[in-house]
Formats: sequence, structure tokens, C-alpha cells
Amino acid sequence: MLTPGRPVALTLMLPIALSLADCSEQAEPRKLDRARAAIVTQKPQHFDQALAIRDALIEGALEAVRQPARSLAREAVPAGLPEGAAPYVAELRAAAQAVVEARDRGTAARAISGLALACGNCHQGLSAGIELSVSAPPPPEPAPAPHMRRHLWAADRMWEGLVVPSHDAWARGVEVLADAPLHPEALSPAVPNYPRIEALAHRVHSLAEAGETAEDMTDRADIYAGLLATCARCHRLLAE
Repeated sequence: MLTPGRPVALTLMLPIALSLADCSEQAEPRKLDRARAAIVTQKPQHFDQALAIRDALIEGALEAVRQPARSLAREAVPAGLPEGAAPYVAELRAAAQAVVEARDRGTAARAISGLALACGNCHQGLSAGIELSVSAPPPPEPAPAPHMRRHLWAADRMWEGLVVPSHDAWARGVEVLADAPLHPEALSPAVPNYPRIEALAHRVHSLAEAGETAEDMTDRADIYAGLLATCARCHRLLAE
């Protein structure tokens, strides 16, 4: 998974294959440290496992989502959880198992988004009181790598919007994601699959615009699922 401050070599190939790791170079660090601190006596690795699942799908690696999801679905119930936690633990496990059983990127995206929603339901239902500070996004630049770093920053904030949950993080994420679409020809002089990539690029920004007006958490989860599936598909096309 991607951890804060991990060095990543940004490589641009023809055709360019901007993986999630590529996009994360110089991106803002993960902003869930305070959330980890808030539940450190329970299972802070849930954040790491959930991010590993999500990041694997964004990179287009469907099979790589299964092992961390399986671990999350089967792990022992942490000691010391507050009274009333059992339904939330069951919801989390069911969401993780749905990820394990997903057989295509679209189904996996919906299951992963459901997992994020289950985390947020637990935190909110148990009054976890998680505080989150949303810092500034990477500055906009016309080159593809900085543009994709902004995409990653936005996707992280939307994820936090569901997981914490945080309205501010969600709003900041969709605002940045709604920037002007990245044109495929900017990636490479001869990028293949141009029409499909162009359509996916516009879909990302359409989802962001829908996210700007979505208030219901289930609606936000549906939008995020669409984003995950679109990113995964685009990255697979770029790698062909």
C-alpha cells in the first residue's frame, strides 16, 4: 500500500502508464493519522487494510484486492470495543467479504465504496470523534503527472469523506476533481485507446460534479464507486 512519505519514482513511458504509485510522488501525505490515534487501542490497521484494497483497485489490479479484504473479513473482533459495536463489526466484515467475492472491477468498486461507508457508519455511530485537518491540494499544472497527483489528492479526500466521515474532506475532494479534464494526447504523442480514455476522463469530472451536490452518504458512496471503477479502467487502458 501507499504509506506517508514513501519515495516513488515517477516514470512516463510510451504509452504512458501512470499508476497510483506514480501519481503519489510529492502528493500530500495521508491525512488519517489523527483518525488512527483516535482508535489506536482497537485496530488502527483497518485504515491500512482498507487503503491497500482501494489502492490495488485504482491501479487496476483486481486480484490484489482479495488478500487484504479477506484478512479484514476474517480477523478477530478487537478487544475493548464500545458497547453497541457488534452491528458495525458485522457490517464491516460483510463489506470486506463482498470485496473478496467481486469478480469484476465495477462490482469490486461498489464493494470497496461500501467498505468505506461501513467504516464511516461505525465511527459516526460510536461517536468516535475523529478530527481531520484537510490541507491544500498540489498546485494545478498542465503536465500530466501534476494533474494526476491532484486526482490522487482528490480521491484521498473523498475517501476520507466517507471513512471519517467528513463533509469538508468530501467537498474539497470533489472540488479539485472537477478541474478541467486531462486530455489523453497530453500523456503521450501516440497514446493508444484515445477515444475510450477521453470518455473516461470526462466521466471522472462528471462524477465530481455530481459529488458537489450529493448530500446523502449512500449517494456519495455510489459516486465514489463510479470513480474507483473509472480510474481502474483508465489505468488498465493506459497500460495496454
